[in-house]
Amino acid sequence: MIWNQLWISNTGNLLSLKGTISKDGHMVLKSQLVNGAKGAYYNQIT
Repeated sequence: MIWNQLWISNTGNLLSLKGTISKDGHMVLKSQLVNGAKGAYYNQIT
């Protein structure tokens, strides 16, 4: 099963996360690749 979560800040910024339950039983949610000023990164919640 895939979990989708959407966060919208009070200034209108959007954070879309998608994930599953890992083999060790933890939920891992991750964004698509973001190209920031200091390089590319993922937003991730575990």
